[in-house]
Amino acid sequence: MTELPKIAAPALRALAQLNIQSLEDLAMHTKTEIDELHDMGPNALAKLEQALKQSELSFALESVKILMELEKRGFKDVQVVELKDDGQGFSEHTNDRHTIHYILAGDLMIKDGAEITICMKGEVVQFPKGTTHAAKPSTHGCRMIVGFKA
Repeated sequence: MTELPKIAAPALRALAQLNIQSLEDLAMHTKTEIDELHDMGPNALAKLEQALKQSELSFALESVKILMELEKRGFKDVQVVELKDDGQGFSEHTNDRHTIHYILAGDLMIKDGAEITICMKGEVVQFPKGTTHAAKPSTHGCRMIVGFKA
C-alpha cells in the first residue's frame, strides 16, 4: 500500500472518515466524492491527485464506481449502454429480471404503461421483473448503466 502524501490534518481526518489510508484506497473513490468532503481544500486535493498520478493511479471514474456498486448490490450483466439521438431505442418490452437504469449523460424518455417520464443525468429508474416499458433517448442521446437482478 502506498502512503498518502503530506496534506493538512483536517483533510487527512476527512479521508479517514471514508477509511482511506492509502493511495490505493483513494483510487476507489471519485474526485467529486473527495472534493465534496467538508475539510478537503483545493491544495490537498491537488496533492492527492499528483500523488495518484506519480503512482500511476487515478481517481475512480464515476461510471466505474456505479458499476461496482450495482454489482455489489447483486445486479448482473451490468454494462454501459449508449443510445444515439437518431430516435432509436428499445421498443416496448418486458424483462424477466428486475432492471435498473442509471443515466450518465443525456436523457432518456421512458414509457411505462400510459405514463411518459424524461430521466436526466444522475437519475435512476428501476423496473420490477415483468414490467412492460419502452425507452428512447431524446434529441441529446443517452449514455446509461443498465443492470439486471433475478
